[in-house]
Amino acid sequence: MIAAVSNDGFIADHNGDVASWTTDEDKQFLSRKIQQAPLLIMGRKTYDTVKPQPSEGTLRVVLTSEPEQYTDEHVPDQLQFERISPEQLVSKYRHYGNALLLGGACVYEQFLKADLVTEAYLNTMKNVQLKEGVPLLASGQSFESVANIRTITKNPQSTPATLITRYTLGLPNQRNIA
Repeated sequence: MIAAVSNDGFIADHNGDVASWTTDEDKQFLSRKIQQAPLLIMGRKTYDTVKPQPSEGTLRVVLTSEPEQYTDEHVPDQLQFERISPEQLVSKYRHYGNALLLGGACVYEQFLKADLVTEAYLNTMKNVQLKEGVPLLASGQSFESVANIRTITKNPQSTPATLITRYTLGLPNQRNIA
């Protein structure tokens, strides 16, 4: 799981924008993590905002209640649209080994509440106060109250403007892909 978060806890502004207020450090960190992941998972709103291009070697799975709306955009083994629970997704795509959960708020919360996230990077933009927008978790609950946090580490790539924090999550001896 990876998310850029404003200092007051939002992952997007009131218009759904994330790119205009995140730092270059965050964008570079995200890019590196995306390049390392064979499987990228996101919700429909995140997909509609970002519109990532299909690419060989990486499967992007978009969770949506209406996959039939995206039939023309489907690219086998590169871009798929699923109406599936987090548990079913983990089971279906376990052979990928590792996955990166890209959001949004509903997807983050569903996977966290199902205890399917083993690692999370929250990149806090320390100088950004959005005051309103899309919270990290759809319910508005704090990450700390929902995630089963085992360890917290400040990433050495943090800068004065961007605090990159790595959380290891989950129950002892738990194995998941997201």
